[in-house]
Amino acid sequence: MLIKRCTSRRSLHFIQEAYLIATKEINISASLGIAMYPEHGTNVQDLLINADVAMLASKEQGRNTFYCFPLRNRSARCP
Repeated sequence: MLIKRCTSRRSLHFIQEAYLIATKEINISASLGIAMYPEHGTNVQDLLINADVAMLASKEQGRNTFYCFPLRNRSARCP
């Protein structure tokens, strides 16, 4: 879980940096959903569905957040 947390935070930090495009400063935010093989699915379709569920939960939390797919019907928001 620690690796997912650290990687997710680094990814969000990188995405949140301001970008200069055609002399305009652009700010981007993201909502990440995490599903891991084989814990959350053993095929691509199940993993994508579960990652999408986690992403929707992340969006409900607000901008620049990430959410891990629940394990065994438990809410598992990554701290």
